[in-house]
Amino acid sequence: MSRSWFLVALLAGARIAHAGDAFDGVKCDGDIVKALVGAKIPNGPAVDTEKRHTALGLRLEGSDMLDEPLDYEAWTICGSTYHVILKKDIVTDAVKADHSKTAPSFLGSCEQNGKPMGGTLLAILKANSDAAAKLPATAAWRIDAKKARFAAMDPAGLMCSRDGIATVDGGK
Repeated sequence: MSRSWFLVALLAGARIAHAGDAFDGVKCDGDIVKALVGAKIPNGPAVDTEKRHTALGLRLEGSDMLDEPLDYEAWTICGSTYHVILKKDIVTDAVKADHSKTAPSFLGSCEQNGKPMGGTLLAILKANSDAAAKLPATAAWRIDAKKARFAAMDPAGLMCSRDGIATVDGGK
């Protein structure tokens, strides 16, 4: 009888030692955004998380601190990019927004119809080969810091600086 209890205690301890994370519930053929929202992304080396979820092709693309206590992260999951807002390591919202060299992702402040906008935006830009300092957005979301959510917005007239491009190739 004591061996059984020892085995149960040992298994329970092993389960606690590897608590689940946001990616445990993700399936490539499922609703990835729904699986992420409300789940915890571990605060530790991303390489460890990526190794635990190789079947998802998981890769941290980048992160940035937003308004305290919010953080932003972009993850490649199942071949697509998912941008997430985290509050104390819990995903509060996520959007799927793929990017590329010709359509880089952007995080920062932009201008709409020539006027500066307040707050932080996530945008997908239309890159071109000229040296324009600002690029037009093809998709955009305002980050609502109070609600810790992405709010889709009309990208018409939205121009964003190359300085906020998060894509490694710089959108050139």
